[in-house]
Amino acid sequence: RKLVDMEIKLVRFARSLTVWASRLEKLTYICSLRDPYISLVCGGLAFALALALGTFLCFLSFVPYGLGPYFVLWMAGMVALLPDPQQETLRRWFFKAKAYKERMLGPNRLFPALRNLCGRVPDGLEA
Repeated sequence: RKLVDMEIKLVRFARSLTVWASRLEKLTYICSLRDPYISLVCGGLAFALALALGTFLCFLSFVPYGLGPYFVLWMAGMVALLPDPQQETLRRWFFKAKAYKERMLGPNRLFPALRNLCGRVPDGLEA
């Protein structure tokens, strides 16, 4: 019985290693810049992330006495520690805003496009 359990654990471990190896191969393919479209999208996402982070840090620098990061942590803690009725109110507002956005702009097309773009990345190197 113990031998069978050990074999099952080894098979599960081997499968998880295979999944991680596949993800690592995809990441190395993206980093090697072999597909111009994937490289363009990843570069655009990296630029947008750097721009958003820079803008956020710029706004944090406007908080007096260098207390910007502490203010952000305080706000996050304040939201996390709200009583349940107020958290439910925030959730309702969030979902109303999301429904309004979908009604005005249509359904989100970014995530399906990124999923299809990730489908372009091969699991192994193609000869």
